[in-house]
Amino acid sequence: MPLTDGPLWTRQRQLAANALPLAVLVAGIVWAVVMDRAGAVHAQSLVVAGGGAVAAWVTVGLFGLWDNGRLKHEMGRRWHEAHGFDRTEKYFVGCARPAYRGLLDPHEDVGWLVLHDDKVEFFGSLLNLSMDKVDVGQVVRRPNPHSWLGLGGWISLEGQTADRSLRLLVEIREARTLWGNVLASRRLLVRLREWRKA
Repeated sequence: MPLTDGPLWTRQRQLAANALPLAVLVAGIVWAVVMDRAGAVHAQSLVVAGGGAVAAWVTVGLFGLWDNGRLKHEMGRRWHEAHGFDRTEKYFVGCARPAYRGLLDPHEDVGWLVLHDDKVEFFGSLLNLSMDKVDVGQVVRRPNPHSWLGLGGWISLEGQTADRSLRLLVEIREARTLWGNVLASRRLLVRLREWRKA
């Protein structure tokens, strides 16, 4: 898919990232149903259906970040255009506001989580959000659909101002696979807690 100057994390990209795992899952279920109707032992059909589910899980882990490298490269270009050679510490992440509910993916947008001395910023293709460091009361884990599969989850920066609660949800997208990002997420959680205390 061509990259544009607008939002990058489009429905088409989200669908493409989910298409192969979904196809693998459906193929396993269809194969199990065909076997069952052809008179196979019911337990064999269940094994085939279970095997399809496992294969779909593996496919999600391997291909769930389809085209992520191009998205990261494009957001790098946009950061450079907006900030020049600014080397502020940053991480490529998916982000969502607390009210967001996506049918295809928990990420509302993709972009850079930037750690400034006095604030944390999300610089995305659609969203630009920030929280002052003094307002970040805690950095905790929160579940998202990737958590249900054991393949990730949110890191939530949370706080309170005089008039409202604050929450910024991010999930790292630095590695090529969701499995790799599970490890990277642990490191980012530690780093964000260090940054908050510094």
